[in-house]
Amino acid sequence: MFSKIFKKRFVRITVCLILLQFIGYLKFRDNRTSGSTLSLLSENIKTWQLSQPAAAAADTNQVTSWQSFKLLIQEVPDLLNAQLKFNNMVRPVSVKLPCVPHSASKNLCVHPNCTQLSNNLTERIQSLISQKTILAKEQDDLLRSVSLQIPENDVILLSAASSNHYDEMQAMLHSLHSMVFPELSKTENFSLVLWDIGLTSDQRQKVEKCCRCQVISFPFEKFPKRISDLHTYMWKPLLIRITLLRARKFVVYHDACIRYNQFPGPLFDKGMTHGLYLLKGRGKASTVHRTLPETFTYLGQKVCSFYPYQELIASYGVYKNDPFVLKAVTNLWARCAFEEKCMSPRPTIPSLSCHYGPCHRFDQSALTIITTTLYGHEIYRITQYKVDVIQYVTLQRDHKEANYFNSTGCLKS
Repeated sequence: MFSKIFKKRFVRITVCLILLQFIGYLKFRDNRTSGSTLSLLSENIKTWQLSQPAAAAADTNQVTSWQSFKLLIQEVPDLLNAQLKFNNMVRPVSVKLPCVPHSASKNLCVHPNCTQLSNNLTERIQSLISQKTILAKEQDDLLRSVSLQIPENDVILLSAASSNHYDEMQAMLHSLHSMVFPELSKTENFSLVLWDIGLTSDQRQKVEKCCRCQVISFPFEKFPKRISDLHTYMWKPLLIRITLLRARKFVVYHDACIRYNQFPGPLFDKGMTHGLYLLKGRGKASTVHRTLPETFTYLGQKVCSFYPYQELIASYGVYKNDPFVLKAVTNLWARCAFEEKCMSPRPTIPSLSCHYGPCHRFDQSALTIITTTLYGHEIYRITQYKVDVIQYVTLQRDHKEANYFNSTGCLKS
């Protein structure tokens, strides 16, 4: 009897132990499988992140774009009000351009059903700022890394030179040395940065001896190949943003054709007060006559909405280092310079088949669209006609001084 009971209990205990072992095995397998699944999921996430750097950068910078959006809403009214207080002579400018129906010239009429730019600042910014119009993280990181070659300073005067503009550059330097350096040194810590975008080795050596500046080679090899085509001017917005990152107050950009007639203190002050100071010409053609439709489309704008607006001049400008200019202006302008479809959508030699006009102005076209979209009909508040400031600065294309360096004796040292 006892033996039978013992056997039954033994069998039951044995079965229980087997069941417990089996359950333990199942739990172990489940835990291992779960851990493998999590590990595999983690690896998949890492792989996706590594294979999607541009998308990740875009997501990161999308936050920046909306910060710029909020910042613009807050700052633009203040900038406009400050400008009115600074210069009571500023008045609204309405440009009435000639219009010839079915013309193939710059006087072509736009479609009568064209919509105008919205008067609502928020709507304009939403149409302009998007994932493809702001710098991706890797693009901004590249610009910031290049900027580290420039020592920080309060004010940085900026230019760029290639071999075919060497003698024009000498004339520009003469103008800076005689008209700007003496006065600016009384009030500001400043430096002059000259980007080498194609000087010969001999020219480079002479410039380094005589320019009283820092000469830096632009690293074209780190950027999209199209930027090395100097006639696209895609390098210019990049240089301006790169240099602005190292200026505590503002940057003044000069093409080689810029000549000063006297110290331009009031122009610098306007740039510091309003964030931007830009020039425009008095030509009768609007920006739609000198901009390819693809550039408008890339920046989210309708071509004919810009018919009332004249193009800005990118040969000269004052850019303040503040959040508005960095996030809303040079950010978008530099991104456009990274993209052929934005700044140089067709072969470099301008196409003659533009719908509204015969040519394209690359950097000027993009700058005009961006700033005009931001400011709308208030764009006149950050611009002046170049003929109205000739007492300070003029554009003298093809004006050369081939012997300026020799005349100073700087090459003898």
